[in-house]
Amino acid sequence: MATEAIVALEQQRGFALSDEQKGAILALVSGNNAIQVIQGDAGTGKSTLFSFAAAITAQVGRAPLFLTSQASLVAEMRESGLDAHTLASVLVAHADRAGRMSPGERGRALFEDRLVIVEEASMVSTREAALLIELADKAGALKLAFVGDERQIDPVQAGRAFSLMQQHGVPTETLTENRRQLDPALREAVEHARKGDLGKTFDVLGERVIERADPAAAAAALYLSLSPHERDRTALLTSGHVLREAVLDHVRDGLLARGELGSQVLSIETLDRLNLTREELRNIRSWAEGMRLEVYRDQAGLNRGSYKIGIVSPEDNLVQLTSGGEEYWLDPRGLPPSGSGVSLAVPGRTEVREGDRLMFTTPDKDLGVVNGTRAVVTAIEGETLHLANGERQYALGPDDPAREHIGHAAVLNMHRAQGITVDRAIAVMSSGDRLLNSESLHYVLETRAREELTLVTDDKAALRDSIEGHRGSVPHAMDLAPELSDADGEAFDPKTGELLENPVRDAPSPAELFEKAMAREFPAPEKEREPQRENEVEREEPDIGDDFEMEM
Repeated sequence: MATEAIVALEQQRGFALSDEQKGAILALVSGNNAIQVIQGDAGTGKSTLFSFAAAITAQVGRAPLFLTSQASLVAEMRESGLDAHTLASVLVAHADRAGRMSPGERGRALFEDRLVIVEEASMVSTREAALLIELADKAGALKLAFVGDERQIDPVQAGRAFSLMQQHGVPTETLTENRRQLDPALREAVEHARKGDLGKTFDVLGERVIERADPAAAAAALYLSLSPHERDRTALLTSGHVLREAVLDHVRDGLLARGELGSQVLSIETLDRLNLTREELRNIRSWAEGMRLEVYRDQAGLNRGSYKIGIVSPEDNLVQLTSGGEEYWLDPRGLPPSGSGVSLAVPGRTEVREGDRLMFTTPDKDLGVVNGTRAVVTAIEGETLHLANGERQYALGPDDPAREHIGHAAVLNMHRAQGITVDRAIAVMSSGDRLLNSESLHYVLETRAREELTLVTDDKAALRDSIEGHRGSVPHAMDLAPELSDADGEAFDPKTGELLENPVRDAPSPAELFEKAMAREFPAPEKEREPQRENEVEREEPDIGDDFEMEM
């Protein structure tokens, strides 16, 4: 039935799928696999899979549920008619206070009898993957599919679940045929980048790799030389925050000089959320005077709200917090080990003018926006900021909390660009950014544009040297201590998604001995679940997972 449905959709839509795509769609909508992996190289048509899978499953049951760590992709998916949510928001919504998955009626209503597809799965941490598998199982999902490209950017949090699933036998379909890049030379460059051959990549790109002493200024000048229509089709991408700010300043100065930005300027206070692991959040070294603590549900003696950070005392492991005229002292180690429900942010100021392109960096249900929703400044009236996104209009007064969570969108950090596709791209990388330059980041850069890519750098040879050999992956625990892993010989049961028992085992593995020793040394304390207060309404937690730096 699924095969016939694919053929009918091909005829209806007027194009043919590749054999790889057909195999991947069949794996998604049929078969008995409880967990399925789709490993698709960049540009191989993964978005087409989603459209076909949604149409086929809607004919026989419930349309798929899509989850992603990239909040900016949620809006795009919803515009395409897909039921999409950020992974973080779903995990937070259905976790109890101990961090265990407890779906309840709402969770079952969301997951039950549905195909659940995780997009950009390479960005999902091991813990997030484990929680999602638990949630999907408890809530009655039909199948859980992880779709992504293991060569692209890894998660901020620990682990690389997507790669490990493939290494240890989770049923996997593979997509390798590039269907995005229309220019043969660009397609060839992408293939070399996928293999990590930077020399051949740069050779094929030729004059499209431009050397300038000030790459930020050169990239901005190239962008400004385009017509307004061409600029709308072109993305400006940078490898890091410093370059992004430099390019943004040059672009806005140029637009202002041309009269494309208004003369009236409004300076607003904004918050740059820090992307910290759960252990970094509980470490007092991550805290500093002047930061803000955002609490999204009651915990550690704090009510939901925003707290200003005053004195930070590493000696006592205490932080002074103030909110509403009240003073609190917090030991960060008292925050839940899950790290959910709180975030740290750095206050700053953002200058905006009429004509500026902005982006919301936190969801706001009242405004109907998600993290990544874009809008243009249409007017500034006193202290009120007027924005428009298509037919949607927003008026943010001086006391509107949404103003703290907007930033400029004319230039994107390449971490945020994973998952987007544009017609043209101008990318900027500095040879000196050795911690940022990596094969995975460069691969994302190379694969965003359909028609044309220009890379601007200060030193092509030095940039190539800084990228080669730097995969960009955070080492997994099993990479550093393989002797503690007993994964050799294990395999997944494709029908249940469970690990098969090793039929022969004469002695405990090193991993088992280590785990038992740690359990004896540090027994887990008993935790009492706090009762939910009647009519309690939790403050919305922002979609996390795609802001790899203080980007705005």
